[in-house]
Amino acid sequence: DMEAFLNQCDEEQAGDGNDGNDGFDMMMYGDDGGMNDSEEEGDQEDEEKMLESECKALQEVSSALGEARQRYSLKDEKLQDALQKTDNSPEHFAAVLVQSERRTIQLYQLASEEIHGRLKSMMTGRSTVGACDKKGDSIDDILVKQIDELGSAY
Repeated sequence: DMEAFLNQCDEEQAGDGNDGNDGFDMMMYGDDGGMNDSEEEGDQEDEEKMLESECKALQEVSSALGEARQRYSLKDEKLQDALQKTDNSPEHFAAVLVQSERRTIQLYQLASEEIHGRLKSMMTGRSTVGACDKKGDSIDDILVKQIDELGSAY
């Protein structure tokens, strides 16, 4: 599918009689290569639709991750109690694994919320509150740094 698209782009470039210097011509001579305002508006509308669909997908991912995180039966006080048991206890081992899994899910949930917020900022031009800022003190600095790195990489 991607290969067909790239082939089509190559054919269009070869078929337009241009030698591939559109960017250079535009800088030097002000020639826009035939782009008109309606094409630029269409591109902007396509980009807005893409951002909206990405925002919707990120909201769905975040919601699904939140639901998955809540499905653990070992959470909150039960999890803390199990973590306090002796190191050789099966409950302690289970609690360590569950805590690790819930933390990983939380990382991806907050990262998707952070990316969603950044995309919304791009769309509206207004800055939004980051995912880490909304959650308060329950997130440690390591998670905040990892979430920011994931958001920046996206």
